[in-house]
Amino acid sequence: MRTNLGTGLVTGFLLVAATASADVAIPTFATMDRLDGESKIIPSIGYTMFDSNGDESVAAQNLDLHAHFVAPQGMGGYLQISAARVSLGDETESGLNNLELGGLYQLHSSVPVVFRAGLSIDTSDAEDGAFFGSYWRTTDFMANFPDTTSVRVSASPMIRSGIGFFRADVGVDVPIDAPDDNDVTDPMVRLNVGGGVETGGIAVMGELATIALTGDADERFLHTVAVTGRYMNAQVRPSLSLVVPLDEVIREFMTLSIQVGVEVPLPI
Repeated sequence: MRTNLGTGLVTGFLLVAATASADVAIPTFATMDRLDGESKIIPSIGYTMFDSNGDESVAAQNLDLHAHFVAPQGMGGYLQISAARVSLGDETESGLNNLELGGLYQLHSSVPVVFRAGLSIDTSDAEDGAFFGSYWRTTDFMANFPDTTSVRVSASPMIRSGIGFFRADVGVDVPIDAPDDNDVTDPMVRLNVGGGVETGGIAVMGELATIALTGDADERFLHTVAVTGRYMNAQVRPSLSLVVPLDEVIREFMTLSIQVGVEVPLPI
């Protein structure tokens, strides 16, 4: 039974891949990697709710900026950074998360794959609380961890066939410079999957973001799920996303994140 199911899934994947576009550009997911074969600027703002700290409410507002460009030959580069403002009752703190930049390469094939190699540079401060404003992007946990510089590598196959599209991200983040008392000193594995449909100028997407912690960790796997609606029939493509954690260890802090963003294709 398992063999037949596995054979059916592989056969279905190959049939879809055979009709897929070689230069795929798909709508941007909320919590997965943002790199694809179309040069874009992708800003977003959001509001994340946390469990109350006694009688005091806890919330965070974030501003994220991502941009990447891809030459016709498939080579390109990217950068991203985010800022957050965290409020605890009447007290507020704000600051920047780490700056990330790097290169990418889109492999032109029946199943296009975007490869990424990047560096997340320590530009954050653990005291300002900005890291908590990035909880909604679990896949960037290592990249945004305070006082930490890390190397990121990943591969993202993408398929688009008819009104349907699919994406997966497989990556590893490795800290290369961190304080001795840092809570994150071991590599982190990332695995994200998402899919959706686009029809009538509207794209509807669902996604699962997963990180696997290595080394000595009480919780080995952490997950979030997200649903997104994006309007595609415009030069500026707005979106609305809802992000929810699946694991108790995250739900102890974050309960729900609402994100509003746009993607703007670049004429490159």
